[in-house]
Amino acid sequence: MLIRILFFIVLIGAVVFMLRRGKQSNDSHSEQSSNTESGASKGVEAEQMVPCQHCGVHLPQTEALEDAGSFYCSQQHIDEAKRNNDGG
Repeated sequence: MLIRILFFIVLIGAVVFMLRRGKQSNDSHSEQSSNTESGASKGVEAEQMVPCQHCGVHLPQTEALEDAGSFYCSQQHIDEAKRNNDGG
């Protein structure tokens, strides 16, 4: 008899734990979706990402340096690419 009582107590505890955990998960999910919606309503847009032709690092196109139709992350990489093309 005592084992049955303990079993039901553990079972009820597990159900309560799972319900609370599910509610917390739903709350955090709704916060994330509301943050995403508020970002979209503020007019925040994604920027075009471009790879540096020398090292391959991706950066926003507005921050990239352009030379002869190619994008670079720094002036040093533009210079190195020119040296490689001239010597190679």
